Amino acid sequence: MGTAGFLVLLLSSSFLFEGNCLDDSGQKSESSELCPSDIESVLRQMSAALSAQQVEINHLQEENKENKVEIRHLQEENKENKVEIRHLQEENKHLLLENQVRQVAFSTALMESGGGQFFGPYSTDTTLVYKHVITNTGNAYNPLTGIFTAPVRGVYHFHVHIFELFTGSYFARVSLVKNGSKMVTAQEHQSTRSNGAASNSVSVLLEAGDEVYVVLWSSHRIFDDTNHYNTFSGHLLFTSDL
Repeated sequence: MGTAGFLVLLLSSSFLFEGNCLDDSGQKSESSELCPSDIESVLRQMSAALSAQQVEINHLQEENKENKVEIRHLQEENKENKVEIRHLQEENKHLLLENQVRQVAFSTALMESGGGQFFGPYSTDTTLVYKHVITNTGNAYNPLTGIFTAPVRGVYHFHVHIFELFTGSYFARVSLVKNGSKMVTAQEHQSTRSNGAASNSVSVLLEAGDEVYVVLWSSHRIFDDTNHYNTFSGHLLFTSDL
């Protein structure tokens, strides 16, 4: 019961004492006024009720103060948890990205479809575009340009294989090229009346953004069809921060 309601109840009950006072002769008085003793009793009850109510208010205020402290503590803890969650999310994102760049491998063949054809001879060294993509994990190889671009610093291994039909007119010769510089060369010199093939490979340290591709030398040619005799492949061996 609230303080106001309790006071109203006390005041209302006090009127029950009307006319119950004793006069000087010891007889009940017919006066409608409250007896002083009754008023004093009501005031004592009101004072006691107010004191009890104040004690309860003080208790609730202390409890509310403690709750506010607990709420602030929980808010700070929640803020710290949010910071930790963001940190873990960033760390997880970094690990996922690192794992993705470590997964780099591709394998391609020269012709995607169609009948057999010769590539070359050309008047200048020409980059070969291997259009048939067998696998391209990490998407570092571009089938539109024939160029592999290193996504991360590390040691990579590359392999090239070529094939040529014997005609007695041209030789087959290609090079694995890094940023415009030839690294290794595969060459087929037909000394007998038969088809020929050649291959070569290299392991090389690349910086992120370095390009590797295959160049057909000028005045040379190769032959390919949907049997995919001519291939270009590579993969990341390991990353390097040194």
